[in-house]
Amino acid sequence: MKIEDTFALDTISALVASIPQLLFDWISHYYLFRAKYQGYQISAGIYLYNHLTNDPMGIALGLIVWLLQGISLGIIITLILKYFGRDFWWLKGLVVSNGFMYIWIYGFILTLGGGKVVPFDMRTNWTILLGNTIFGLLTPYQRTDFSTKS
Repeated sequence: MKIEDTFALDTISALVASIPQLLFDWISHYYLFRAKYQGYQISAGIYLYNHLTNDPMGIALGLIVWLLQGISLGIIITLILKYFGRDFWWLKGLVVSNGFMYIWIYGFILTLGGGKVVPFDMRTNWTILLGNTIFGLLTPYQRTDFSTKS
């Protein structure tokens, strides 16, 4: 099946890249870094108080918000690839993913009081940074490989 719609391709690429990021987030939380928060909790914390982010409805809301953020970021990455070209796709993905999501959203907006869950611990921040690196590499890679248009 060949998908011609670039918006659909961008969305699918971002969703597929979110799976390894989500797995890394979960493994980091429970095994690697013992991070205080998971990505879905930070995303849910934009709308909910901290104690509600582990409620089943809070987890669902957090995952939806987290995936929508990823889709939006995937679309931005693809637009940058389209505008600036596909050379150094990995660098563009990393700059957009870590620059926009990690620095602006998690670093700047959340510390301004935009969220109820703000990760000030080292372990959560490393988990988020490395997770965004995974996402930033996989989204443009997939989009470069599966693109139907130049």
